[in-house]
Amino acid sequence: MKDQAENLRRRLEARQNQSMAKTIAVLSGKGGVGKSNFSLNFSIALSQKGKKVLLFDMDIGMGNIDILIGEHSPCSIIDFFEKECSLKDIIMSGPGNISIITGGTGVTNLFSLDEDKYTRFNEEFSLLLANYDYILFDMGAGITEDSMKFLLCVDELVVITTPEPTSIMDAYSAMKYIHSVNKEIPLFLVCNRVFSSKDGKETIKRLQNALVKFLGLEAVALGYLPDDRTVPKSVTKQMPFLLFDSEADVSKAIMDIASRYANHSFGEELTLQKSRFLQNMKRYFWESRSPYMDKVKVLIVDDSAFMRKLISEFLAEDSRMEVIGTARNGRDAIDKIKALKPDVVTLDVEMPIMDGLEALNRIMNECPTAVVMLSSTTKKGTENTFSAMNSGAFDFVAKPSGAISLDLHKIKKELHEKVMAASRANVHKLEKMR
Repeated sequence: MKDQAENLRRRLEARQNQSMAKTIAVLSGKGGVGKSNFSLNFSIALSQKGKKVLLFDMDIGMGNIDILIGEHSPCSIIDFFEKECSLKDIIMSGPGNISIITGGTGVTNLFSLDEDKYTRFNEEFSLLLANYDYILFDMGAGITEDSMKFLLCVDELVVITTPEPTSIMDAYSAMKYIHSVNKEIPLFLVCNRVFSSKDGKETIKRLQNALVKFLGLEAVALGYLPDDRTVPKSVTKQMPFLLFDSEADVSKAIMDIASRYANHSFGEELTLQKSRFLQNMKRYFWESRSPYMDKVKVLIVDDSAFMRKLISEFLAEDSRMEVIGTARNGRDAIDKIKALKPDVVTLDVEMPIMDGLEALNRIMNECPTAVVMLSSTTKKGTENTFSAMNSGAFDFVAKPSGAISLDLHKIKKELHEKVMAASRANVHKLEKMR
């Protein structure tokens, strides 16, 4: 092991004056916003600008880059971990002269490497950094406990949203979470499926204004992509839309985004830094590991007995969590937070006696605790949710329909992920964002 580490150190020192690839993660708050299609076509557009690009499919267990291009790779990252293939051996040639590494289900191993595998991955990935201009990671929808570590490693983040209110809020909450942990990662915004240039500009501006107002965070507008019928046609043909019809409005838009990104023509001041991907991997994946973690204690606050029971059952399915109590309104919640000291509170917005927004302000002032808002109102409009996030809520989950919803099981996974993420939040940093 010592010899491997020494060998890696020498090779890194030998290349310290070489240009290293910029690592970029493409993410969205939720699925269905066209993130993977953007990643694929953005990669090809950069390649057409003369850049060497590697696209890494990181959509855990649901990777679809190979589906979009109509090709099946004989190898994936799972072969690196289980068959000891080199990273170079699992790279496939993709359309538009890009390189691709498919994820499959094996990418989950990336988040639980032992020391030998970590050193091997680190060493081989350092070679890739020297061979490309850009390495893009097409992340899975949303942010999980594991993917968050990876997001903190990359040099830059591109966040995809659409003009839909819930998509805007999902993007906002994702950026707030990242910003609460690391304020130095540059953020770029792309709005997909816009019906007009005015629609795209207003959506991005609204999101930028919210970030500045509530978080003091600047995000760079990369551009927007039109809702073009070329996209579904190209998906059916399993061809990137840029190659399917290079004269389509969406193809011209992606080329414009790639040009401004490659030429740093952002129209906004941005500090560009050298790649620190490998250093960040060591910091977030290896040095921060804890051999043991207590269960996350959760308090559920909702005026509906049915909802309290349903949410309790959902969270009880995750062995990492323990529901330590429930409350019927905001006043009851504050008393129980002080008595039970939960790690995370799930908080409904519309409740009698004291609603969720008033309770949230009291919680953050009197007994600061990580809070995940859960309400049907957050899906109808974004103002209450922006207000909640501004008041210190860690994140939000929108109920699929009414106050008592039989479809709530649809957001069970999202609820698990956001409660776990909230349990690791620095509550004092959330207080400062208010």
